[in-house]
Amino acid sequence: MSFEYEEGRMYMMPVVFGPAVTPRHNKDGKRFIYDKPTKTTHYRVVCEVSAEKLEIILPKKFELLGPYVIVTFSALRDIAWLAGRGYDILHIEIPVVFKGEERNLIGNFEPVLWENLCDAILTGREQLGYSKIYGDIDTMTESGNIARGSISTFGFKFLEMEVDLSKDPEDKELLQKILFNPDYKGKLHYKYFPATEAPFSKSDAEYVCFGPNDWNPPADCDLSDCPKAESVLCRGKLIWAKPKWEEAPTQAHIISFLCEMGFKRYIGAQKQVVYSHNDIYEQRRIY
Repeated sequence: MSFEYEEGRMYMMPVVFGPAVTPRHNKDGKRFIYDKPTKTTHYRVVCEVSAEKLEIILPKKFELLGPYVIVTFSALRDIAWLAGRGYDILHIEIPVVFKGEERNLIGNFEPVLWENLCDAILTGREQLGYSKIYGDIDTMTESGNIARGSISTFGFKFLEMEVDLSKDPEDKELLQKILFNPDYKGKLHYKYFPATEAPFSKSDAEYVCFGPNDWNPPADCDLSDCPKAESVLCRGKLIWAKPKWEEAPTQAHIISFLCEMGFKRYIGAQKQVVYSHNDIYEQRRIY
């Protein structure tokens, strides 16, 4: 008797041991609606950079909504599918318009994000199509009104963030337009998996993925235990360090691009605390 799949179950490599527990599939084979909300603390810094530089990394059918980059350190805690554990993320987001065949979508394109937990990276890359890679993240920590955090790879610290909660944003009106755009529909990602055959230059999968901002929980999902979101608009700064190839052999090309985005000015920053049961079940491919 050889290995067989169970119909309707979710699998990830290695599949031969049976269905996998993922953020969207619990150990009993049901949708993993979180039994308690995940708490996420975001620290964001928004910058204006060179539009010409950003356009270089936009996939086809994408157009810049504005020459801005949103850099976010996020700390996720009390995660149900990790039995209450947590991890951290560094997001890089660009406001865009996706020119679809049926309609246009306004959202944030995320060309790369770093996480400090392998399991979250694998499920996000394989199931959701996120361009996740590993980074050693020092969680943003507050002392007085100042919050600081950083990220490194192979011991090379390539980004530090500092947020001053006591100061107003450099351009509060523009910051609000970027962060609270009423036309914003969700996040866009570009999924790519190479085919396993030399010269390893063809894809097995290549398409745009979309995660809607709003989600429709099952009728029996109790959301009453989610405290109200908190938000403070403030001021922040970023310190980038460009590595030599030897210092970040697998990520130097990514970090170098971000270091050379053509920084022009800071727009402002935000601290936000949110609670959610969202399992990102409605993520889908759109072309």
